[in-house]
Amino acid sequence: MDISSLDNIRGRDHGVPLYNDARQAFGLARKKSFAEISSDPDVQKRLQDTYTTVDRVEALMGGLAEDHVNGGNLGELFYKSFSEQWVKIRAADRFWYENADAGFSKEDIAKIQITTLLDIIKRNTPDSYYPQNLWFVQSFNSAGPSDGANNGYNSPLSLSDDYNIQWKMDSTNITFQITMRSTNAWFALGFNPNGNGMTDTDMMIFWNENNSVTGKNFKGIGLGIVPMQLGNDDQIITIISQKVEGGTTSLEVTRPINNKNRKSLDGNIEMVHAWNPNSNILTYHGGNRGKRTINFRTGASTDLTDNRPGLLRMHGIAMFIIWGVLFPCSIWIVRYLRHIDSYMVQHRNLNLFGGMVIAVFAAVALTATSTHGTSSHAVVGITIITITAIQVSLGILAIWSLEHVESASTGIVRYLKHFHFYLGTALLLTAWANIFLGMITYDQKFGGNRGENRGYIWAYTVWLILFGFAITASEFYYKIKNMQFLWPVKESDDLTKRIRKCIPDEVFETLPVVTWEEFNKRIMTGANLVVAEGLIFDIHRWIPLHPGGQKILQRVIGTDITNDFFFDPIVRTVIQNSLKEEYNVKEPSIPLLTDDTYKENRESYTKSKPYSVANAVDRINATAFKNRRVAMHSHSKFATSKLASMVIARIVGDDNSSNQNNSEKALIPQPPPYSPYIFRRYILTNIEIVTRPNALNVVKKLTFQVIHPNDKLPKFLPGDYIEIMSYANNHVIIRPYTPLQGPTETSFCILVKIYKDGVMTQHLNKQLKNFEVKVRGPFDIADRMTTNYQAPSTTLEPPNTLTRPSSPMISSFGFNGLDYMIRPNNFSTYFQYENHHKGYSISNSNESNNNVILGDRTGVLLNKEREDLCWDCLFMVCGGTGITPMIQMVSYL
Repeated sequence: MDISSLDNIRGRDHGVPLYNDARQAFGLARKKSFAEISSDPDVQKRLQDTYTTVDRVEALMGGLAEDHVNGGNLGELFYKSFSEQWVKIRAADRFWYENADAGFSKEDIAKIQITTLLDIIKRNTPDSYYPQNLWFVQSFNSAGPSDGANNGYNSPLSLSDDYNIQWKMDSTNITFQITMRSTNAWFALGFNPNGNGMTDTDMMIFWNENNSVTGKNFKGIGLGIVPMQLGNDDQIITIISQKVEGGTTSLEVTRPINNKNRKSLDGNIEMVHAWNPNSNILTYHGGNRGKRTINFRTGASTDLTDNRPGLLRMHGIAMFIIWGVLFPCSIWIVRYLRHIDSYMVQHRNLNLFGGMVIAVFAAVALTATSTHGTSSHAVVGITIITITAIQVSLGILAIWSLEHVESASTGIVRYLKHFHFYLGTALLLTAWANIFLGMITYDQKFGGNRGENRGYIWAYTVWLILFGFAITASEFYYKIKNMQFLWPVKESDDLTKRIRKCIPDEVFETLPVVTWEEFNKRIMTGANLVVAEGLIFDIHRWIPLHPGGQKILQRVIGTDITNDFFFDPIVRTVIQNSLKEEYNVKEPSIPLLTDDTYKENRESYTKSKPYSVANAVDRINATAFKNRRVAMHSHSKFATSKLASMVIARIVGDDNSSNQNNSEKALIPQPPPYSPYIFRRYILTNIEIVTRPNALNVVKKLTFQVIHPNDKLPKFLPGDYIEIMSYANNHVIIRPYTPLQGPTETSFCILVKIYKDGVMTQHLNKQLKNFEVKVRGPFDIADRMTTNYQAPSTTLEPPNTLTRPSSPMISSFGFNGLDYMIRPNNFSTYFQYENHHKGYSISNSNESNNNVILGDRTGVLLNKEREDLCWDCLFMVCGGTGITPMIQMVSYL
């Protein structure tokens, strides 16, 4: 049986009064409820379940259940009982030192009253370490020997390398001696016997102020919440002395051991402490905090907050997973898995996720350490985290550039991608070295620094070796094996069938045959098709994934990209941006419209503002690389295989023969026979304003040249026009323009009046030099002309009667100036337009249909009576869009 049960039975046997009766016998008030006995709800419930009413509670149980008197270990009943008994025993002893029979004077009695057993032992033994309280068993890990000059303080308790405390106690007060290795800091001690951490903690907070120390009592509210300063009536601490010098703050402060409405510091108690050595303002401690159980009487202390090893292990494992697994995998994906359409998305998402994890576990490491940046591992780690944020930003910027910048393979974006690559490589290698350095630092701090060969260090080394082997093997497979992730490449010496070699025979044989007419129809309905080596490819899924950018692919839709795809850096396109030698820019290019104002305006450079950030980047690239194409790049064998996987058809000309000259083994395949119905790309080489400054609508002269050196332009005759295709406002738009012969045989010009609401004119107005425009033609203007004041047709059907001026006596003629826009799904309009452009040749018995100059064109504006097709006398009345054909006629004559 337990002793409590025996005591309870003895109390009943000896007739000990019940609890309330005993209290009344000692002059104490009777308790009316269980809550008055104890403030602990659990104790209240147990008493109620056992006794049902307060008056039935037994004295022993009630006395043990009572809340302790402040500063004591007993409740009111037992305190009264014991104190009265001991006082009576002391009074009955005639040799008690305060009684007259003891023989002590008043002075002796006063000295005895302040003498403790510890003082007696110290007076009679050599200097040594003495516990603060002899009546308690000392802890095994108690503080070491005391400094004899510490004026009764116990040995220092180190809370950190910067924060130390000592204390001494008497019967009513406890005095702390606190040392902080800083003169601009705040530091705090808090006490909570309930073990609730910061919640309801009785705190003392001190801070440096004007070369002194200020201290106040605070009450803890909760974790992460700034403590609340108490009012003046609740301030119980007193600073006895302080000293701030030599980079150190020290002070002595005293407070009662027991105080009303305060936590008693007698017995085991939970002590929390925090500090910030770099700020005297009560802000975040930056991880400088701790918690321990302590008994100020015995000096016994147990640290409850040394969870740093666990936190740092979490930090190390997370950093290894990110830098050793996640980031290498993202690099491997973007390098070797380009045949997967989602490779860039996976690379981006892995890096963004890794960046967030790095930020989180870097904060974990900062929380687990009291001093930041003191080790080489920490310095390198902080540097890596900072540069990682920059690297992630560069990656996001590079992805944005690929989507919005057309010259993404040249200039700024190209350098940005290279910098992103090399910076990422350097970061990865540095992070690997820092992980190894972190393992050594952890081992030195928490592993005893015994120099043993740790298993995790060896495992990490093996992982690096395996990863290096995987990278080497992947690079070998990627390069040496020609990146054949898709279809096997058949060996062939025919350079005009490089894509064909990547297409299996069974696939090639099943490809449908499409004419250029059908191809153009699909382009005008919004299909993303290109032609290369006589094959048609659907690139709509590849556009957002193209490593060279999206805009460059959108620019080549509907054209033959053979020469561009198999770009040979040896064959350079010379762009005629400077025409001073071949084309005297000091002389007006359009003499009939020239005066001094116009000449001055021509020589001034028009500086328009960029309409977007991407446009600004393109402008810079166009300026920096003004003598070469900006929207171009070379392709690897892998790119050839990737393009081959997008094949959907073969293309043939009107004679059902392939347009591609497969027999000629040239490095750059020869272009197909020239056809005006095929859209070709031309480089915009010069932009010139040809109107006065006060013109309502500015007119610009745009000069274009062929892209490839072996490309030729047909000779433009009066009555010829070309068509320019663009993609604007989510529509494929085509507009006709009259071409003028350019300064060289491989260039031509158009005049464009810029209208505020004009879709095509605004599109052309935004074009930059060295970029490309899709053009086809020339076509005969006779197909769009009506005479004898016939009303212009509102359809694309040819007029019923087409005549040409037979002599200079024709007074006037009109043009069908109707612009048209081919919208998606408008198939009928396209068929009408194509049939219309088959050509209507108006013959005359006096004309020579075999004229070498005219070819298949009608030459409706030329004089067929003369061999040179010129007029003896010519009168023209024109305005608006008729001015350009007039200039075309004058230039020819």
